[in-house]
Amino acid sequence: MKFEPDKKLHSREHVLAQDLSEILGESKKFAAYLGIARRYHERDLRALARMVKEKSDLPLEARGKYFFACLRGLAPTSEFLARLRAAKRARLKKKIHKHAKSKHLANRKRTPSRAPAKARDINVSDITSKKIQDLIMAMKHTLASTPDGVGLAAPQVGEDLRLFIISDEAEEIDRLKSEKNNLKNNQSIEDKKPYPVREWHYHVFINPDVTSRSRRKLYGHEGCLSVPDVFGNIKRCEKITIQAYNEHGKKFIRGRFGLLSY
Repeated sequence: MKFEPDKKLHSREHVLAQDLSEILGESKKFAAYLGIARRYHERDLRALARMVKEKSDLPLEARGKYFFACLRGLAPTSEFLARLRAAKRARLKKKIHKHAKSKHLANRKRTPSRAPAKARDINVSDITSKKIQDLIMAMKHTLASTPDGVGLAAPQVGEDLRLFIISDEAEEIDRLKSEKNNLKNNQSIEDKKPYPVREWHYHVFINPDVTSRSRRKLYGHEGCLSVPDVFGNIKRCEKITIQAYNEHGKKFIRGRFGLLSY
């Protein structure tokens, strides 16, 4: 991909954004690509775009979502981080000034912040449509590309739909935890061979509803792909029963326990 200045474009970032949007078949989303062109290194973005384009099993419509999902693995430019720190200092300074100026108005009525968008149900007749099937495939590719993820929801890839997928790698993790708890004579879990890495199967849950929960709750160490490198001990039900549709539009009921119930 050679850099060719265009009179209609007034910066290198504009050219990069135009190239990326055309390569990934999303020319109408130029503004979104311009934003990331100003945030990440050009060589990293072009290499990632080439990698996505070379995936023959990835539909054209899913390339953009897969590309944006992979951005979390890229390092921002030093210029972007400097602008981010400067903006943060400016906001903090403004906040301190505003607090000092209007301290006597602390009890005034505040305007509530905008609530996040609520995920929508998917019509059962639309489950087998190309749009939903492409979304499911893109989510599977995205989850497969993360080294430490076992679950992914549609809102995490920009779609406000009640859909999530779980890798059966979670079952292997639960098995290892169980073995660790059952080890005796000071034997360490590190002495055992880790589970073999393989091509995992992904369970699809569409329009899920929890029909029952166990009374017993356990603490589990977990994180979220949307907030990298942040983990905590979360208290959740030990077992749940869930009702949902699979990717073929068939309703099912399944019991879950351990990590799968989180």
